[in-house]
Amino acid sequence: MLMLFPTIKVPGLDDLEIFRDHEKEDTFYVLRGRPRIAEDNEGNPQLSFNFFSRNADIAYASSSNKELVETQLGQLLFTTDLSISAEEHKKITDYLESILDKPNLNFTKLYSKLRAGRPAFIKIAGSNKPKIKLGTPNTWKDGVARLEILEGLGETFKKQSSSEVKPALVGSNAAAFYATFGIEGSQLMFDALTKGYQGDKDKGNLTPLQAIVRYELKGFAFIPNLEIKVSANSSQIFSAMESYKEDYSKFRRGGIKTEIGFFTYKRTDSRSVTASKTDISKMVEELIDRKVINIEITDFGDVAANSEELKEIETSLRTSLMEVIMQTIIPNFFQTAFIGDEKQPEEEEDEQPKSGPNPDVGVSAAERNRPNVETHYYFQSNVDKTKITSLNFNFKKNGTVEFRRYPNGSLTTKLSQEQLKSLVKEIDISSPRVQILEVQVGVNADFGTDNIHSIIVNISYSQRDAASNMVRENSKSFLFKTGQEIYTFRVTMARNAKGELIDFYNAEAKISYIGTAEAPPPITLENISDRALIISYDKLGFVTVNCIA
Repeated sequence: MLMLFPTIKVPGLDDLEIFRDHEKEDTFYVLRGRPRIAEDNEGNPQLSFNFFSRNADIAYASSSNKELVETQLGQLLFTTDLSISAEEHKKITDYLESILDKPNLNFTKLYSKLRAGRPAFIKIAGSNKPKIKLGTPNTWKDGVARLEILEGLGETFKKQSSSEVKPALVGSNAAAFYATFGIEGSQLMFDALTKGYQGDKDKGNLTPLQAIVRYELKGFAFIPNLEIKVSANSSQIFSAMESYKEDYSKFRRGGIKTEIGFFTYKRTDSRSVTASKTDISKMVEELIDRKVINIEITDFGDVAANSEELKEIETSLRTSLMEVIMQTIIPNFFQTAFIGDEKQPEEEEDEQPKSGPNPDVGVSAAERNRPNVETHYYFQSNVDKTKITSLNFNFKKNGTVEFRRYPNGSLTTKLSQEQLKSLVKEIDISSPRVQILEVQVGVNADFGTDNIHSIIVNISYSQRDAASNMVRENSKSFLFKTGQEIYTFRVTMARNAKGELIDFYNAEAKISYIGTAEAPPPITLENISDRALIISYDKLGFVTVNCIA
């Protein structure tokens, strides 16, 4: 099992933290502090971007804002993990091999003392260097990964994205995300991946994806032969926590309000802010740094008091003790951030169901999707100083404790020309594979003056699709009694061998008069492609002539 301390970092790989195994002297674990785009076995990034160009009519019809027609959209799919590259693996093992035979180095000396004099490494027969086994932490019990991408720029940049996902909790802790973009965001992402950003001098530079991924991981680690005392005075905790009250108080959500008078200018932030557990843990860290909360290691085996080694142990223990300390801080000072308030009826009504939470309390769409109850909190409005609980507990351990890590950072990628061709796609959906032929049908005739009884228009379409070998067909008859009617003929169009749409159809029109069975012969229009078909006198084969005697 991973041993919580000592840890070491390799020069040049500052975001990698190296742990030892609590029993196997030749086994080490590496944890990345900044997530990266995962790669497959051939080194290809696990990322794809689709850039869609749309049909203008469909884009207009589907837009709620008719002044904004988004003719292009984008979709980004990617997987992040905390793995190390083959190059990083070699650097780490080479470095560990070079230092483990140095007994006076802090890393090896502290391990030996904490493990009751065990040697820092095991040598292989016939070799002067230890054999290093390097893996990833394998005792995670819970965790989340969150994505922030093109935040606060509006829907023309980002439409939707994964807000919170569960990482694998095994191996390299892979987590899969998606994001969809509007007309501006899709162009931004496409240009970034294919051209880089304006001003980039070196085309080989890594491309920032304008995305931040934050992991929160909880697991188990081993600590050996230690006794720790944690203490804090309730009055000191109260005084220190009061300084955070204004930042995390609950009141009606709004914006930043500006009031301008003749001689005054007032700017008020009327937004309410919730504190996440991460925020509260940072507050606790500050209380520890300010000695409001005291962590004292009272039994530390062979480690010297007030030594650098002891300070390293204390620093490593903070995250393990954080949950226990927060279980005292949160109930005393915070309330869970429920969305909505229970609406109480003014008068009791018989047999009326109780109303549910009121959704209209000024909560933004983003806040509605924010995790709450267990993860987000408001500062309590009235904290009773006399009821604040003091911290005072002992922690004696020669076994496992919970430990937390928060890998986070901006994502970057570097795509070769071959990878660009396979991972970044331009998809034209402006001409859907299956399309509808739509024809508006009307007549241009004076039914009253010309004593017309009716006009019947027959439309038929029958074409064979080259790809499927299916016949696409439809036929309709439309009866006109007043001349004011407008009908619509629709049929799914076939395509020829070149993939071109076949939009030709046939039409037949026949006129009937009042009081007579005689009528002109029907007229036939073949292979026409009019999208608006108006049957008039000239198409019916005659015109009306007024004669004066």
